[in-house]
Amino acid sequence: MLTYLINMKKSKNSSEKIYNSIFQDILQGKLIPGEKLCEEKLAKRFKVSRTPVREAIFRLEKEGHVERKINKGCFIKRITRKNVEEILEIVSILEGYAAWLAAMQDVDNNEIDYLYSVQAEMEVHAKKNEYLQYIEKNREFHDYFAKKSGNTTLYHIISNLRDRVHRRTKYLSLTLSAHHDTYSTGHKKMIKAISEKNAIKARNATIEHNQKAKRFLVESLDFLGINEMI
Repeated sequence: MLTYLINMKKSKNSSEKIYNSIFQDILQGKLIPGEKLCEEKLAKRFKVSRTPVREAIFRLEKEGHVERKINKGCFIKRITRKNVEEILEIVSILEGYAAWLAAMQDVDNNEIDYLYSVQAEMEVHAKKNEYLQYIEKNREFHDYFAKKSGNTTLYHIISNLRDRVHRRTKYLSLTLSAHHDTYSTGHKKMIKAISEKNAIKARNATIEHNQKAKRFLVESLDFLGINEMI
């Protein structure tokens, strides 16, 4: 029995490492949409049996990063324009709720200063056209509100949904040069609302900001005739 439990723990640890590695490969574009995941190759790469590999792939499938095709295997899931619009619509509503909850928590001046600092860094990156750094800081900014909500389940749902879109960073950068001033204004409204502990303003400012970001991205994809983010 003890041996069985030890083996289970090892498998879980291996599965977690494999999951994180594959997930990072997806985020960084090393694994592209439509690419097949081969259990045998992955098992050799990580020097493990197929069991933890299957566990990692199943988790990725459950989170929407991988799709399973009958009699064909598992593939990195493609993201369409419609997927993007639907995901960002849901994120907009959920983050609005998270901001509403966050505004009712204890928020001190250090946290407000931190948010303004992150926003200032984003503005610097935007002016330098440092898109990747901007997107990373933008994610950090939005993560604050989801975490501050105090609802762990809500945070993980929002994080997972954002991951599905944010793995294609080259598309997210399409709107930055034209709209970073609008994004900056939206962020500052969110910070002001939470500093005032005004839950309604925080919710509305967050939804308004996310709706604009969604619209700008979808319009850019339509203008360029992009229906699938590769």
